Amino acid sequence: MQNKNMNITLRLIKIFLLLLVLFGCKNSEDNPQSVDLPFAERNFKMGMVPMPLNWNREEIRNAYLLSAQSGEVVSLSQKLGWNTSENINLYQNDVDLAVSNGLEIMISIDVLNDERNDLGNLPDDLAGKDFSDSLIRKQYKEEVVQIAEKYPIKYLNLAIEINGYYESHPDDFYNFVSLYKETYDTVKSIKPDLIIGSSFQFEILNGSGQWDLISIFGDKLDVLYLTSYPDLFNPSYKSLPSGYYSVLKNIDIPLVYIEIGWKGNNNNEDERLQEKFIIDFIEENKNNNVALITWALLHDWDNGGGFETMGLIDLNGRKKTAWYTWVKIFNL
Repeated sequence: MQNKNMNITLRLIKIFLLLLVLFGCKNSEDNPQSVDLPFAERNFKMGMVPMPLNWNREEIRNAYLLSAQSGEVVSLSQKLGWNTSENINLYQNDVDLAVSNGLEIMISIDVLNDERNDLGNLPDDLAGKDFSDSLIRKQYKEEVVQIAEKYPIKYLNLAIEINGYYESHPDDFYNFVSLYKETYDTVKSIKPDLIIGSSFQFEILNGSGQWDLISIFGDKLDVLYLTSYPDLFNPSYKSLPSGYYSVLKNIDIPLVYIEIGWKGNNNNEDERLQEKFIIDFIEENKNNNVALITWALLHDWDNGGGFETMGLIDLNGRKKTAWYTWVKIFNL
């Protein structure tokens, strides 16, 4: 009887140890190295650019499931089609997936080329024209209004990194601002609660001292939309000056980061820097009027140039250390 009881006890111990290993492995996979955060709560929304692992239906759907686990908002953008119904409809699948996953939607109108030094995606009949041209203005405004009317969006960015255009076309920049104001008024008359602004590239804005450009928009910026990629403008993490974002404390309207990022080059040291950037970024902005912080990107971007490893999940579907920290902050 004693041997039988001992065997039963040994079996129970083995089962317990097996369960401990299994649950321990699961917890390790879910959050392999949990960090202690220097803050206990957040007072801003979080968002994600839902870059999928692969461009197939299953992975696109999965990108929205993961985005819902890591934020309240998704950030979507397309090149302006210059008033083509085909381009307007490009948002439909993404909007449907966002709505089905309970996500708020931000749409950013990409009116410039990738270098931000000229208008982008112009059809042949508009080639060489700028924001002073009546047809350019008409087609821009009509397409933006159609997008605002068609989709259940909360945030609308009327141009991405428009201060880059000022660098190359300072005179025409003012033509854009007048067009922006006209479009703002029209969209507001249709959807008064829509949060409208234009985005600026922070490193250029600050490095070139372009702060006066913001005032040109007058009272027609509901928020200041920003992108920020410090590692594309600084040689190393150690070279970042103290108080990198402190200048933004002087902005009296809410700040919305439509994209922030730091490369995580799929090695332990760089991924730890990516994680550190997230924590330091939030600490740096704690005294700023931040309403939303959006990470770019969800997954790494194959052939994405400087953005190639900015994802929180690599091209093998492995979640980086920064993913777990981002989600931990989201759950505060």
